[in-house]
Amino acid sequence: MKTFARILVGLLMLSYPFLVYWGVQQNRVTWLVGIVLVFALVRIGLGLGQKTWLNRLSDLMAAAVGLVLVVLVVRTNNSDYVLIYPVMVNLIFLVVFAISVKWPPTVIERLARLQEPDLPPEGVAYTRTVTLIWCGFFVANGAISIATITMGM
Repeated sequence: MKTFARILVGLLMLSYPFLVYWGVQQNRVTWLVGIVLVFALVRIGLGLGQKTWLNRLSDLMAAAVGLVLVVLVVRTNNSDYVLIYPVMVNLIFLVVFAISVKWPPTVIERLARLQEPDLPPEGVAYTRTVTLIWCGFFVANGAISIATITMGM
């Protein structure tokens, strides 16, 4: 069941920009709320089953953001809040990756240890660098996302 949920989240993530674009063009606020609500509920379900606190935290934070945005859309009848969800999820990933740099092991080191449990010190240093590069990516991606929203693209 978890595999199915992860596949569903992956498919929703890939289709999210297209669904939101269609929903905004058609002024389907209720439909957009439904999309974000499904995202939030699936992330809550995934977060509860995670083994590490960092994974649980990221899924639960993404779900909480989704639920807050759903409430804002419903209360204001303004679909623009749905556009913020990807920016917020990006910010959550930035926070999670940055926290793992401050308090190792880093996210990338954890992934590397799945393949190589006895990671040498050079590998740990390398994974730390890769994690910092991902942090830079999340900053750039978030800035581009915000610019896209503010320019109305």
